[in-house]
Amino acid sequence: MLGYCALSAAQLHLTELKPADRKRLPAYPVPAIRLSRLAVAQAEQGRGHGQLLLGHAVNLALSVRSTLGVRVMVVDAKDARAVAFYEGFGFRRTASAAMTLYLPL
Repeated sequence: MLGYCALSAAQLHLTELKPADRKRLPAYPVPAIRLSRLAVAQAEQGRGHGQLLLGHAVNLALSVRSTLGVRVMVVDAKDARAVAFYEGFGFRRTASAAMTLYLPL
């Protein structure tokens, strides 16, 4: 196995989003999809597999966005290196947790 990813239902409080991302959103928790797992075998790291898995996860989220009403994908990064990885793909840090990031969908 090269790697895997897992998604689950989640929500994010509106105050966690950047002001520009709050526009046109209702004043209650924002429906979200959580990227609960993303891992690549240690021997395969640095070869683009994480990028492919993340792309797959985002595509899955986009495919159910209108059905589920989700507006963002959320991830809890395990370390600063993971934060940099996600930020490189457009994820933004939440207001209160430096290791929690979101991607507007």
